[in-house]
Amino acid sequence: MSDQGGNNAQVISMLERLLDRVERLEIRVDQFLGMANEAKQVAAIAADTMDEAVAQLGKEGVDIQQRAMQGAALLKTMTEEKTLRTIERLVKHIGDLEPAVEMLGQLPGMLAMTGDIFDETVQHLAKKGIDVEKVARNFAHGMQKTASLMGTEPFEILMNSAILEPSTLRVIGLMGESMGKAQNNPQPVGLFGLLGALGDPEVKRAVGFLIEMARHLGKHLPDSSVIKTLQPASHPR
Repeated sequence: MSDQGGNNAQVISMLERLLDRVERLEIRVDQFLGMANEAKQVAAIAADTMDEAVAQLGKEGVDIQQRAMQGAALLKTMTEEKTLRTIERLVKHIGDLEPAVEMLGQLPGMLAMTGDIFDETVQHLAKKGIDVEKVARNFAHGMQKTASLMGTEPFEILMNSAILEPSTLRVIGLMGESMGKAQNNPQPVGLFGLLGALGDPEVKRAVGFLIEMARHLGKHLPDSSVIKTLQPASHPR
């Protein structure tokens, strides 16, 4: 009897532990069902919110399906091996781009400053009686004429000549300075005055320079029979 009673006690104890585990399992199942129900409600709210957003975008003329397809195409391009290699190289050199990025950040301020300087310059010129609009038209016309001449043979000859050499520019500057001074008080000169001026050493030097230039120019001038008469170029008014 004692052995049978002990066995009964063990069975009862095992049943009690089993019932306890069943109760705990039921509690966890209830908790899981509650969380699943809440998740279902959250998903429903999210779906409603998404539907409202899609409807609003549709009213604004946004084609969600088209945008999704474009996004998928962009994602495909971004994940291609060639694109990824390019991005990898860009990331490696991102530090080198920092000065350029900083400069771009300063660009609006620089443009604003340039605009202010331009406005002040225009106002200053206007106060001096300079027609800025006319200057701009003449400048544009000059740029247009220069651009049209750049591909021509005469322009190539000009660029290959000594016109831009420092010594030549110095002579041209001296000629301009001399013309500026000479126009202040020019005096009429007759034949005898001209002959007398040729005795001036400075005049002799200038005449010698002009004769030497005429000699070199004559070597390269075409025959008079092939020289074309140039029509005056149109000029903006």
